[in-house]
Amino acid sequence: MEAWRARLSRFGLVSWVKRKMRVERSVLCPTWNTLAAGAFAVLWVGAFVRQEWQTLQPLPGQRVGEDFRVYYVAGRLAWRAGDRTLYAPQLVPDAAVPGQLVIENPQLRFADSASALAELGRAVGVRRVLNYLYPPTFATLLSPLSHIPLRPATIVWRELNVVLLFATVLLALSLARAAAARPRDWLEVIVVFVAATFFFPYLDGQLLGQAGVLVLFLWAAGLYALARGRISMSAACFAVGTMVKLTPAAVVPILLLRRQWRWCVAYATSMAALLLLSVAQFGWREHSVFFRQIIPAMACGIPDARNASLSTLIFYAFHGRVPIDRLAALAAPIPSTMECGAYKILAVCLYAGILAIMLRRARDARHLVAELLAVGSLSLVLAPVSWYHAYVFAALPLIVLWRSSSSVERAFSWKIALLVVTCVIGTPFVSAAPVLGESFLRSALITIYPFAALGLTILVLMSPDVGAPPTSHGAQR
Repeated sequence: MEAWRARLSRFGLVSWVKRKMRVERSVLCPTWNTLAAGAFAVLWVGAFVRQEWQTLQPLPGQRVGEDFRVYYVAGRLAWRAGDRTLYAPQLVPDAAVPGQLVIENPQLRFADSASALAELGRAVGVRRVLNYLYPPTFATLLSPLSHIPLRPATIVWRELNVVLLFATVLLALSLARAAAARPRDWLEVIVVFVAATFFFPYLDGQLLGQAGVLVLFLWAAGLYALARGRISMSAACFAVGTMVKLTPAAVVPILLLRRQWRWCVAYATSMAALLLLSVAQFGWREHSVFFRQIIPAMACGIPDARNASLSTLIFYAFHGRVPIDRLAALAAPIPSTMECGAYKILAVCLYAGILAIMLRRARDARHLVAELLAVGSLSLVLAPVSWYHAYVFAALPLIVLWRSSSSVERAFSWKIALLVVTCVIGTPFVSAAPVLGESFLRSALITIYPFAALGLTILVLMSPDVGAPPTSHGAQR
């Protein structure tokens, strides 16, 4: 054998075989992290396909996401010829002033059967469609999706949300890695993504066909672009998010206080461009009705246990109870002038207090990413209406905090608080409130979500180092 090896070595065959074996071994035997990531991916795909099959097959009409049906019909209304009326506000007697009429809160109510929205809904197979409560621009952006039938459009929308959630995880992990352009540990990415797919607000939003994941992605993309100094891209992401749901506009005051003039100009320009596009589609009347009638009608929230907002806490403080379903919420008394005023004053004070804390802690924009994360978490509490699925935004600061805490020393109490907040927001136990009857536990479940969001805001403020700071050319002083 030694003789044969000596003869082969003269022609370099032994070294050639060794080199080939090393190359093939490196290809056939990947690292342990890659194997683990592949196993997690296979397991998740199997579970995901099974869940989607059970949800969408045979897909009777009532299984179609209730909220997505509104988006679909509104998007179809954007490109059809004829009547394109999105909003049909109803007048009801004012309980506080006899003989005076006020605009009815359109939340949880079906569109009038004679409205253009309801007529088009019946034409595409939606027997009853809820009122459309979003800016007209969102219907314009969704109009391409409404060109296909309802069932395929529902499937496309659901799977698009999955893709956007995965992109959000990538962006959030990149924000947590201030020195990296993108996450490099794919095992970490897949584990976090799998955890995000079982996040209760995400599952609740998927069931209804909500747009919360789209807003979440736009927040993450806007923060990532801002951290990398891409000012125009960041402003455009927040502008689109504002035209889907108005809550991303909550970042504007802090950016003004931090003198991010380029960002503010780019944001205003993007908003104007989107508004012009929408006006060309629907006309100015629909925008005027939305901003002058629909928003004021919803400004004090709606008394419903599923509305995890400060407005619900105020209603609970005045009445000692909160309705637990749609019918009870519609039959509940409209928030009085005193209740509405108390909610608005407290919301302004909380927001101003958070801004004051930020300004006192730092006079420059070195912690801007963390500050915008904190404002986003606070907006969940301060918005007049924050259904459980709206709390999908909490996934962004939670991912950033969990990832950054693995490389930064944190106090034990801080980590316990983060664990508690994650478990409260991410698990569906809060949805058990309706079956508990009038009890202290039910009251605790109704109020626990807003307090968890406040706790998340405080945790972000206590961690100003999360996220990459904006580049020097992102701020102008």
